[in-house]
Amino acid sequence: MSRVEIDPNVCQASGYCVGTAPAIFALGPDGIAEIKDAQGSTPGPVEIPDEYRGLVETATLECPSGAITTSR
Repeated sequence: MSRVEIDPNVCQASGYCVGTAPAIFALGPDGIAEIKDAQGSTPGPVEIPDEYRGLVETATLECPSGAITTSR
């Protein structure tokens, strides 16, 4: 599994992550990206299933602000 985290202080609310991996990312009420989890959504870190790793890595690379980080 991989872990993903969003820095809400860096996120510019562009929504690229939501467009790339809508099963993992959502925009919160303030427009800032969040990671979906069992309790709702959070900036993370959250462990994600391996089946989404490629999409999350793409979202990380496409994030214009660099707010998303991933680790294994």
